[in-house]
Amino acid sequence: MRYFKQHNISSGKWARDFRAYHKELDRLQGRISRQAWNFFATGFGGRGLHDATLLSLSVGDGLDHPLDGSKPFNFNKEKTKVRILILNRKQTMLYSFLCSKIRKVTFNYPLQNPHWDWHRIEYLDHYELTSVDKKHLRLEFLFSSGAKVLVEFGRLKFKRQLVKHS
Repeated sequence: MRYFKQHNISSGKWARDFRAYHKELDRLQGRISRQAWNFFATGFGGRGLHDATLLSLSVGDGLDHPLDGSKPFNFNKEKTKVRILILNRKQTMLYSFLCSKIRKVTFNYPLQNPHWDWHRIEYLDHYELTSVDKKHLRLEFLFSSGAKVLVEFGRLKFKRQLVKHS
């Protein structure tokens, strides 16, 4: 993570990093949808994903391929995509990040202390969207367990939807 590493939130360094991150986000406006940009620019505190849960991380060449046999899989047409689904802490909103034109994907799940290992990814601590170059962006998620998801991509489809409870 370029900006939001483990800092004390009251420290001056955190405030400087926060301002620098927003300056970079301003330069990303127009490279992602308005809805996605608004989320990353204002998605902190109660509107953000702090303490959210990673529901799924999917990577593959046929994420959108129908599995009902109605259409043959075309190896030459399909491209790698990454789908990340995150449920907010209050379990009221589901966030979907669909990345295409993939350049790099990593998932790091470090070995935990055996005395404290809950065998979970745990809660989302930090996330950021930054630029890699003129064609690619980087989306990173860092979790309380130390697990990290990093995706470098050319295109992002962002969706946020209300979770209905019965």
